[in-house]
Amino acid sequence: MTPVLVLLPLTLVLAAFSFGVGRSLLRIWLDHRMKLAILSRYEAHPELFESSQDLMDAIKGKEGIDGGGGRQDYSATGVFLVLIGAGCVAGGRVLAVGNTAVGINVGGIICIVLGVLIYCLGRLMHALARNPIEKPDIS
Repeated sequence: MTPVLVLLPLTLVLAAFSFGVGRSLLRIWLDHRMKLAILSRYEAHPELFESSQDLMDAIKGKEGIDGGGGRQDYSATGVFLVLIGAGCVAGGRVLAVGNTAVGINVGGIICIVLGVLIYCLGRLMHALARNPIEKPDIS
């Protein structure tokens, strides 16, 4: 049973990494398909765009939903770290005795602390990135 508990954090890290890579590849593929659809629409109906600058603006578009294709979602990273840390702490508690149990337990606690800090950083960055509330003009 010990090898299963030792491989649990590695499996969770690989699952999180696979999720991140899959998400990035899906975003790139969808952006590519969108650009091809715009170009084929332009080829069929060139009158839809008044100038080539309008076409370039439509193709360039936004860099994704969150404002950038390469931005890291720190909140999700923090949550994954907390989940991995909780699994390590649980594994350390199950083993209960030995160097491996202590290492897994301490590593899990460090992972939880870092995960909470990264999650808070992500929420702070999200709050700061929002547009400020516009005050109504009273005049």
